[in-house]
Amino acid sequence: MKRIVQRVIGVVLLSGIALSGWGQQEDRQRRFVAAPIVGFNMSQIDGDDLFGYRKIGLAAGARVSAILAPRWRLAMEIQFLQQGSRRGKNEAAGLDRIQLNTVEVPFLVQFLEWKFQINAGVTYSRVINYEITDVFGAEVTDDFEYTSDLFFIAGGITFMFTDRLGVDLRLSRALTNLNAQEGAGTLISRNITVRALYEF
Repeated sequence: MKRIVQRVIGVVLLSGIALSGWGQQEDRQRRFVAAPIVGFNMSQIDGDDLFGYRKIGLAAGARVSAILAPRWRLAMEIQFLQQGSRRGKNEAAGLDRIQLNTVEVPFLVQFLEWKFQINAGVTYSRVINYEITDVFGAEVTDDFEYTSDLFFIAGGITFMFTDRLGVDLRLSRALTNLNAQEGAGTLISRNITVRALYEF
């Protein structure tokens, strides 16, 4: 896990350095905008008997946006995102925590208005690995089978404090079932992601 996080942070830093040259161009000449992004994700899974967005995880990656018109952009991201769910203190559930480590590639349409960027699109998410623990703290991952490929619908808004620095809020909901066990029910992932970004 630590190695995965280090690799993602390394990719973000290298992307920022490599793409920072774009920021040196005048606005009228710019065709692309790049931004490292880092923050946190709050998630839950519908159908697992664990309620509320209690599972907090890392969200980090990079975004590249193609400028189509003064107010319109087409964006693609790559980010490491920790998803899952967590039991509340008063919940009588058999599981305590589900953690999914994923790499996401969102494709977004962006509309710019004043200091706001309105984002909407779809996301492909690849589950790298997952870990499940029961209420007694024992790992029970081998008792479950989750799918590796998920698709989400996503939407959100970015507020730019300056021309380059902003904060991004995104809501996403899976369109595909996380549960790969036939007849075991439907599990739908949901996320609320908050990230800071710096555009070059």
